[in-house]
Amino acid sequence: MKYSENPDIYNLGVIDYMLLMQQLLHSGYQKFRWVSEFAPNGSAFRCHITTQDNIFANRELVHHDKGYVWSVSAGRDKADVHLTRYIKDLLAELSPLLDKGRGHDPEYVTWFDHIIDMVQSGKGLPQFNGEYFCEPFGYIKIGETRHPAPPMSLRLISWNIDGIKAHFDSLTKMVSEYKPDIICLQKYKDNKGSSDFELPGYRRDCSLASYAGVATYTKEYLSPELISIDNTHTLKGHLIVHRFRYPAFTLFNTYTPFSNPAVDGAINHRKYFDASLFKILSSTPDRTILCGDFNIVHT
Repeated sequence: MKYSENPDIYNLGVIDYMLLMQQLLHSGYQKFRWVSEFAPNGSAFRCHITTQDNIFANRELVHHDKGYVWSVSAGRDKADVHLTRYIKDLLAELSPLLDKGRGHDPEYVTWFDHIIDMVQSGKGLPQFNGEYFCEPFGYIKIGETRHPAPPMSLRLISWNIDGIKAHFDSLTKMVSEYKPDIICLQKYKDNKGSSDFELPGYRRDCSLASYAGVATYTKEYLSPELISIDNTHTLKGHLIVHRFRYPAFTLFNTYTPFSNPAVDGAINHRKYFDASLFKILSSTPDRTILCGDFNIVHT
């Protein structure tokens, strides 16, 4: 479906579309993202405007339909036109995405401005993916140059929910308001992993225990690896670990056992848990995020 009444919006060159994208970013639509690639036969360049939650590992589109991405194939040459007149038409084309495109992300704008400078100086066109794409995660290709992929901003929320069943409505409202990329819950208290507590657009991984339990929800586009740990009685329901590829980091979601001196064996249980956690943390090679309920307040 085409939303613009001006068919010429589909007849511009790659650089034209990039300059239009730049104008959008500078006018308050800083949550839009640019993804581009050569067609397999090399005769055209595929230009996509989408949002971060539709890009897998910052280089491949998850969805290709109109509700997630606007696409056009373009020649390399820049058209001899005044681009300002096309902004209104592009906004009409992007109408299904406008709400998600609005926002503030100056780091991405700075990155894209630099990409524009490279393209206009003749370095080449930015290639995020393609049939023969071989750049590692976190990089794109501009001509013959490897260049860092655009920066990513992630929102992570950690919450000792004290029972998912009792607070699931509050969780869904929080997700709607804050749109987090990652949610770490402690004291989950869902020993059966009920499907009633799935969230649309999120993957859920759990370490379940009736008295405790931790669960991590991640946006599907992140596709983290669930790390296998020594899931003994000490760690079960208290720790879940994920490794993310781009941006690269390891996430620890923990519900630390309470070392209540009035409970027989609780202090030794806590000491063994701490030692196990420190051992896993010390063997983690990349950046680490450790979050959760640490039970460090003595009253």
